[in-house]
Amino acid sequence: MVTSSTPLVERLDWDSQFFGREIGRARVGRLDATTADRLAYDARAAGLACVYFAAGIDDFETVLAAERLGCHLVDVRVVLERPELTTIPSGASDTDFRIEPARDGDLPQLERIATEVARLSRYAADPRFRGEETERLYRTWIQNAWNGYVDKVLVARDAGGDVLGFACPKMHGELCDLQLLGVAGAQRQRKLGRALVLAAMTWGREQGATRMQAVTQARNLPAQRLFQQLGFLTAEVKLYYHLWLTPDR
Repeated sequence: MVTSSTPLVERLDWDSQFFGREIGRARVGRLDATTADRLAYDARAAGLACVYFAAGIDDFETVLAAERLGCHLVDVRVVLERPELTTIPSGASDTDFRIEPARDGDLPQLERIATEVARLSRYAADPRFRGEETERLYRTWIQNAWNGYVDKVLVARDAGGDVLGFACPKMHGELCDLQLLGVAGAQRQRKLGRALVLAAMTWGREQGATRMQAVTQARNLPAQRLFQQLGFLTAEVKLYYHLWLTPDR
């Protein structure tokens, strides 16, 4: 709980170490003129270079306060949820690929696809994060997934053994969280994304999940349409900002 004496920001150790800059996150999701000034003061007092801040899309007072503070809008984050996994649509039977768990030797191909996913991220939308930093972040993410951060790494594989895409589900009680979905750019017209989501849904149901969640960007219309076609409903929309407190280097 945030009290009157609690700083409105917290330092993010992992992000700070990874990017080599002091990175923090706002502890609050609402701002007015007073709390905006206090957030900036607390961030500077903590020596932060950048603060991540998320606001409700319908909170106009907060949006105005964030803009006046100098926050940079980097993402419109859409959370979609399928409220039940009892009925799962069947996949296409005439595909020339198969869905299976990742295996030894797949990581380099997963990393290449992850760098493509990185280009749609909020870090890619912020010019203060260099392209190579963003790509390295997503390579690190898929490496961590491979090493057990998620519960399963599912891949779409062609007849020659090449990885065409991946899905990374993680269980949280009865919720199956699809943490990352990626399809190689040259393969995006082959319904790989649909097959991977269906496989993740089936896997989640087998683990006892009763519902499933996925996150995408508002600008990623193909992903939103895919999830909606599979019965996902929009559960939350957030505006993500970065507040920079140091000069560009």
